[in-house]
Amino acid sequence: MRRPLVLIGNPKSTFVQSMARYWKERGIEVAIVTAHHWDGPSVNADGVRVVAAEHGMAREVRSVLDLVLPVLARLESELHRATADRVATALASWEGGAQPPSLLPPLADGLAIAAAVNALSPIAVLGHEAFAYGTATALCTNVRRTLFAWGGDVLQFCNTSDTAAELMKSALQRVTYVIAGSRGVQQRIINQFEVPSQRTAVISLGVNRQQFAPAPEAKAAEIAARYGIPRGAEVVMNVRRLRPFWGSEVALEGLLDLASRRPRTYLVFLGGLGTEVAMAEARRRAASAGVGSRFIGVDGDAPLDQVAELMSISDVFVSLTQQDEPLSLSVLQCAASGGVGVIGDQATYREAIDQGLGAVLVNCTSPEEAGGAVDRLLADRQARLRMRAANLRYVAQHHDEDAHMERILRIVVGSEMAERLLAGAASTHSTGRGYKRTRSAIELL
Repeated sequence: MRRPLVLIGNPKSTFVQSMARYWKERGIEVAIVTAHHWDGPSVNADGVRVVAAEHGMAREVRSVLDLVLPVLARLESELHRATADRVATALASWEGGAQPPSLLPPLADGLAIAAAVNALSPIAVLGHEAFAYGTATALCTNVRRTLFAWGGDVLQFCNTSDTAAELMKSALQRVTYVIAGSRGVQQRIINQFEVPSQRTAVISLGVNRQQFAPAPEAKAAEIAARYGIPRGAEVVMNVRRLRPFWGSEVALEGLLDLASRRPRTYLVFLGGLGTEVAMAEARRRAASAGVGSRFIGVDGDAPLDQVAELMSISDVFVSLTQQDEPLSLSVLQCAASGGVGVIGDQATYREAIDQGLGAVLVNCTSPEEAGGAVDRLLADRQARLRMRAANLRYVAQHHDEDAHMERILRIVVGSEMAERLLAGAASTHSTGRGYKRTRSAIELL
């Protein structure tokens, strides 16, 4: 069996799945290694091998952990209660939507995951999320290791305690390379955790512009009819999941008020795993506001194809997450699908607008400001068309999936190995999309 490129992460994560699928389709051997998150088969639906490291843990080690971890968890909870102000400050932008993250699973899982990865003799390792998988990635031996820092891991979670900060610092400093989704996250990695700037990079996961694109008129009518949306209706989509720390409460209040004043406006809200109660309450509030028949709530974790369909018929999209967010893939996907954005004002999106993103920035805590911005965009079709065209150009120029996946591959495995893998990919690629070599258009490392 060929040595794999190993992704450490949750196999149920859309981002882990899509990255593994992308490289697998191009003939690159890929494996996902995790701990207790996977209850599926050893090969997922995309043909990617999944290794649940915990299954290979010695029985006596598992028995000791089963005894020790609950005791340590109680001690950690007591510490969090004793330092409640510090925890609240660290997680302030989550508006009480997140429990203080525990260090115990990353530590216990890290040992098991690293042992499983080392047994595979991988060509390289990419850890996907620095808090949960930083220790596991750092403990892998005799291999190039890259760690993807999402944002919350290095901006919030690590600040809940001195121990969390030191473990994060150790993991970030021990890996070969650290990649981040925004310049703000990159600067935190450099300044707070003292990682040399030459070992960091800002990346985008890129957008599959075949999957995420404006629907042709006939197709758009077919999709809209399936959701009970009539011709000529205005569609506004909240592209983040229905949780307070993703701005759902502000978006819901602002958009329900908007829809009550615009009888042709239909609202689309994505739920996400564990949001059943919140979605039921959102439907109740929509009915109370007199717009229940124009509220489309998508329960659970919607398949990506369904999300892409809804994005392809949306006129305006909303994303009102709190501060310090990396550039959201959901925002990019909806921009590629022809939507115009109303987005919480952050440095990340100010920079994106400077580069050509068509969006309006608003105070992410103000339902009135968000709803007003959407109202003005819906009323000005010519402005929307200009911004829509700008978004299609922006995504094509800055966030094409092929370009960014090639760049990520070069970071993760190194340029020499990437050349060999990409040469093989070009000759064996069989997805029908047509593999593009974009070396001249991207930064090579």
